[in-house]
Amino acid sequence: MVFFRTKGGAGGQYDWSPPVLCDETSDTQPNTLRSNVQRADSSQTGSTGATATFTYTCDNGYSLNSAAAVTFSCTGDFLGVLTWKGTSPTCSAITCDETSDTQPNTLGSNVQRADASQTGSTGATTTFTYTCDNGYSLDSAAAVTFSCTRDSYGTSTWKGTPPTCSAVSCDETSNTQPNTLGSNVQRADSSQTGSTGATATFTYTCDNGYSLNSAAAVTFSCTGDSLGVSTWKGTPPTCLAITCDETSDTQPNTLGSNVQRPDASQTGSTGATATFTYTCNNGYSLDSAAAVTFSCTGDSYGTSTWKGTPPTCSAVTCDETSDTQPNTLGSNVQRADASQTGSTGATATFTYTCDNGYSLDSAAAVTFSCTGDSYGTSTWKGAPSTCSAVLCDETSDTQPNTLGSNVQRADSSQTGSTGATATFTYICDNRYSLDSAAAVTFSCTGDSLGVSTWKGTPPTCSGGLQTDGRAEKTVAVRCARRAARLKNQGHALRTSYLFHIALFCALTATVSCDETSDIQPNTLGSNVQRADSSQTGSTGATATFTYTYDNGYSLDSAAAVTFSCTGDSLGVSTWKGTSPTCSEKNECTLSTHNCDPAANYTNTVGSFVCNCTMGYFSTSGCHGVVGGDVSALPGMVRGGGVMEVCLRRLWQT
Repeated sequence: MVFFRTKGGAGGQYDWSPPVLCDETSDTQPNTLRSNVQRADSSQTGSTGATATFTYTCDNGYSLNSAAAVTFSCTGDFLGVLTWKGTSPTCSAITCDETSDTQPNTLGSNVQRADASQTGSTGATTTFTYTCDNGYSLDSAAAVTFSCTRDSYGTSTWKGTPPTCSAVSCDETSNTQPNTLGSNVQRADSSQTGSTGATATFTYTCDNGYSLNSAAAVTFSCTGDSLGVSTWKGTPPTCLAITCDETSDTQPNTLGSNVQRPDASQTGSTGATATFTYTCNNGYSLDSAAAVTFSCTGDSYGTSTWKGTPPTCSAVTCDETSDTQPNTLGSNVQRADASQTGSTGATATFTYTCDNGYSLDSAAAVTFSCTGDSYGTSTWKGAPSTCSAVLCDETSDTQPNTLGSNVQRADSSQTGSTGATATFTYICDNRYSLDSAAAVTFSCTGDSLGVSTWKGTPPTCSGGLQTDGRAEKTVAVRCARRAARLKNQGHALRTSYLFHIALFCALTATVSCDETSDIQPNTLGSNVQRADSSQTGSTGATATFTYTYDNGYSLDSAAAVTFSCTGDSLGVSTWKGTSPTCSEKNECTLSTHNCDPAANYTNTVGSFVCNCTMGYFSTSGCHGVVGGDVSALPGMVRGGGVMEVCLRRLWQT
């Protein structure tokens, strides 16, 4: 209680008033707080001279630098005024820990931290850097900013989000291991896909004449090499050379007439060579060296055979032009050579080729043997090659469909297999004309294993169809343009209709016939010969071909025959007509024998024979029994090419 003197001196009067208290809510010092400091209690009371404890704490992420409880004194400031006096504590920021804080170290699959030693306290930021395991790449930036963030009193941790990693794809076309192939190894597939950790099957094969020494299918793993890089890992198989068989391989054992092999036991694999030795039957000699080098050559996968040509042996001469067998040709077969010679027991090579659109079923070179048929007659014996017609695709193959400016295809539906040929027909846009023939022969040509495409060069177009000012009025131009226009307008025309339009157009063009190679004027009957050459003409023209005959024969019809140059197919014309035939001439009936008057005469095939009558003898040995004087007769006869004179006999026998 406080007393106040109101009047008088020492004996004066005193009054009292209520005591003055300190105020914890408004007094300055207990409520003047430093940064991040908070009061943790309230309701302190006291008057002059009293003390009280005030308790403090810090914001999250900070800690007190001294005791939380601080003693304050209730102190008079001036008359009637008391306040709490004391000093509140301070707070300091808490340091984050890059090694133990959760968020910067909580990593997704295949993510790694790439740095360390970040420091900072509450409120600070810093950069954390990340990378990926080999074969993975970051989905976002490698450098991520983290904040040292308060969690609770005295606790702060780094806050942020590490990046993620994704698997990297392997590349089957450029990765080293699946494409590093041993000698004679080939990849047989493509388009494998996969990312780090995946597997895929790669398939391999070998060059002709080689075989795999392990499975064709090999499993490769897409394996991480470094950050963002993965490659297929595995080991391709290897290939081994195939051994040739000297006992069963065709070529070293395909021997001509009178040829023998005197040796055996040759060995070798693909790429090797070996010497095969040959000899002949008694009475024959080799036409070339006895020792022949053969090569062990790959035919297909896992197959090799000895390749080479054995020699022939030689000893009435055979006639390559008239003998039956080398000239009896199967469908679409042509002879490609001439002038073979040889006598009985000899062999010779006849070479064959095929018509366009066909290929040989065996080697072009065939060995024939000159073999005796009867007394004084030998003919060439052997079997000519035959011809046969991976299909090419006229719709998708590149070359027939790669067209220059203003060029259009005028047909479709060509078919053919490897070695075949087909005609593709082209036309130009209106006002343009072809720079070469509309019909182009394409060849079905092998590109790779099991793949063939049509090969050839389409024509080009230029200018406009203005060669004579009236070209657009011709049937060929109008029908070609009609086909192109209908096709361009999207009409669903049948392929056969378009083809026949194009065919009619092509047949209106002028195509030359060839008197040297066209079949009909050169297909001659027995004992008939052509007597002229150099006929020329194009489709629709005619020409005269003249024929003659061998000695002892006569033509059955006129020697001069008219042939017509006739269209066979699109862009092809040949001379058409029928050559005459010959019949054996009877010199006796026709009285063209010129025998001696003292001789009898007998007709023979292709000639005649004269024999002196009785009483005469021939200088070539004619027999007769007569008597009389000897005198020479002037008559001379020709019989079978022998000149004779009949003389009268002067004696009897």
